[in-house]
Amino acid sequence: MNNMKDQFLSHEDSKKLRQMGFDEPCFGHYTVKKELKLGICDVQGEHTHQISAPIHSQAIDFLEKLTGYYIIPHNKTINDKKIYSYNIVDFNGDIIIDSFQIGSYSTPRESKDSCISEFIDLVKKMVNEYTV
Repeated sequence: MNNMKDQFLSHEDSKKLRQMGFDEPCFGHYTVKKELKLGICDVQGEHTHQISAPIHSQAIDFLEKLTGYYIIPHNKTINDKKIYSYNIVDFNGDIIIDSFQIGSYSTPRESKDSCISEFIDLVKKMVNEYTV
C-alpha cells in the first residue's frame, strides 16, 4: 500500500487552496515547519499558522464545485509503458486543459498532483481576469 501521506496535497497547494476559501475539516495539517501531521483537524482561520492538508479527493471536489469544471483521468499504454494524464473540461465537455500536451506521468499520483496544481493555477487566472 502507498504511504498514507501520499494521499495529501503538498504544503504549497494546501496553502493556495486555503487562500481560495477551502475551509473543510481534514485528516491532517501542516505545521509552521511545513511538516504534515496526521489526525482529524479543523485549523482554518486567520488566527492559526497551521494549514489544513486536504486529500486529493477533497481538493478536486472543492475545485470542481468552485468552477463547474471537471477532471477526467486517462491512462494508456505506449510502447509497453503505462502513462497517466488528465483533462480538465467545462460543463459542455470542452477541454480546458489537456495534460497530455503538458506532459504524461508514470504514476497516478504524479498525474493527480499535476492536475490539482494546474487546476489551482487555472482558478487563480480566472479570478485575476475578473478582478482586473
